[in-house]
Amino acid sequence: MRLLILIVGVHPLMPLNAEDLIPIADLVNKGRRYDQQKVSIEGEAVGDIMVRGNGSWVNVLGPDGAVIGVFCPGDLAGQVRRLGDYFHRGDMIRVSGTMYRFSPLFGGETCIVADGISVLNAGTTIAHPLAPLRIMVSIATAIGSITSVLLYRRVIRREER
Repeated sequence: MRLLILIVGVHPLMPLNAEDLIPIADLVNKGRRYDQQKVSIEGEAVGDIMVRGNGSWVNVLGPDGAVIGVFCPGDLAGQVRRLGDYFHRGDMIRVSGTMYRFSPLFGGETCIVADGISVLNAGTTIAHPLAPLRIMVSIATAIGSITSVLLYRRVIRREER
């Protein structure tokens, strides 16, 4: 029996253990395998929390660069405080719920309907320091542009006389 399991591997329709973390890219790219199965993912909450009807949507960015929408019934998304954008790293969250390849509730969206969310790490601010060389190049470009405009106006005035 063990040899048969080793040879065949995990059957694609075998139920999943919801405690096993699944890469978001696998959910997106191999959706048939996970359709209507209990799944758990971890990633960064990004974008905006979008309140819709009796719940909210949160986008989760995985370490693999893939993103999936998560519908959070009720106030489940209220735990998420900081969302990722250019200036912030969003809360790292763990989501458990049912994955739908084509959700009948949400117009065929690929999503997870969450039954649990936990914040693993709070989000932080990202510093984007200015490079001194870029500042100098910007100033030089501005001075060059202003000088060019002034010289052009001077040439036009001479021609008009």
